[in-house]
Amino acid sequence: MTDADIDGAHIRTLLLTFFFRQMRDLVEKGYIYIAQPPLYKVKRGKVEQYVTKDEHLDKILIEKGVDDVEFYIKQGKDEILMNKNQFKSLLEIILDLNKLSKTVERKNISLKEYLKHKNQKGELPLYFVVLGEEKTFIYSEKELAKFFEEKDELMAKAEIKDIEVNEKELTLDLLKGQDEVKQDFEEKSARALYDVLEFAESQIIASHLKKVEKLGIDPELLFTNHNENLNPIEEIPFRLTDKNKEAKVSSLFEVLEAVKEVGQRGVNIQRYKGLGEMNPGQLWDTTMNPKTRTLLQVSLEDAVEAETICSILMGDQVEPRRRFIQEHAPEVRNLDI
Repeated sequence: MTDADIDGAHIRTLLLTFFFRQMRDLVEKGYIYIAQPPLYKVKRGKVEQYVTKDEHLDKILIEKGVDDVEFYIKQGKDEILMNKNQFKSLLEIILDLNKLSKTVERKNISLKEYLKHKNQKGELPLYFVVLGEEKTFIYSEKELAKFFEEKDELMAKAEIKDIEVNEKELTLDLLKGQDEVKQDFEEKSARALYDVLEFAESQIIASHLKKVEKLGIDPELLFTNHNENLNPIEEIPFRLTDKNKEAKVSSLFEVLEAVKEVGQRGVNIQRYKGLGEMNPGQLWDTTMNPKTRTLLQVSLEDAVEAETICSILMGDQVEPRRRFIQEHAPEVRNLDI
């Protein structure tokens, strides 16, 4: 049982490493459980609700905010009021896309720029391959394999050509050294020279964009900022009103934030930095009472893989840990700094 924030996650990792290393039988027999304490307490009037994740809190605020606003879309000369259910669905899609955009941005490309690289089939890139100024978007595993096969051939030709030029000036002993260079090169791959960043979220993003289109909205409006383009207010293709007051928004992402802001009115949100901030009754009700608590059972599916990860991340060798972090940093979706 640890705090619900990122510090608690670090402590939980240390504890699980201890059990795995020193008391593995407890893990293998399913006797280790992780408590799920709340991160927030949300109070509306006399009603209190405990929330374990930021995503859950956002959905609560959206649920409340949707009831207090109206959302209009301009289609041709007409302005259409979107019904509450459709608007709520749209906001949940935007919420997820907003989080996915942060994952994409860790690969040094914005979501807006990423979406511009759809191929003729309408597919989003699956990989982003980078070497210096050379940047290539790749759309399938097969295409990735072909890319590196061609790069390997180019590297081989360049290396052999250089060796042949130099051989005229080499002695017999040095030639043996060059043979070793050739052999060493053959064992190398162009893949080792490139940064290969995978867009594991590509299919989810594509699915969300299709849902936005089905709601009659151009996905480009996720990013359009009419204020930056200095367009007059009447050119904005949507309008958000709150109790007959018009909210100033310039993109669908800003619509999401405006609705969440409305949803916070009359709501008291308490964030728990640690279990020690709860009184005994709250700690019992949320985390320790067998009738109301939530527990996650720890299982050991692959002992070899678990041993490898523990050795890399928790061992005393810095270099393997540094390489692991560099390789997997683009995959991080939840980062608290």
